[in-house]
Amino acid sequence: MDDPDFNNYFHTFFRCIGDNDCFRSRFLEEDAIIQEKGVHEIRKIYPGGHDWNVWRPCFTDFAQMIFR
Repeated sequence: MDDPDFNNYFHTFFRCIGDNDCFRSRFLEEDAIIQEKGVHEIRKIYPGGHDWNVWRPCFTDFAQMIFR
């Protein structure tokens, strides 16, 4: 993420997590770093934890973004 052309290389930088995910605090720490670096991200928080109830809609949303 230190590359100034990061935003040019990655047109879609998508991150998602469940609102009850055990890694949510780390996700929020990473948000601060990403914003500090000026990286353009798309982030979503879904209802649920660290499981397929979150990953399934996350994958669906991501696939729709990259295949449009």
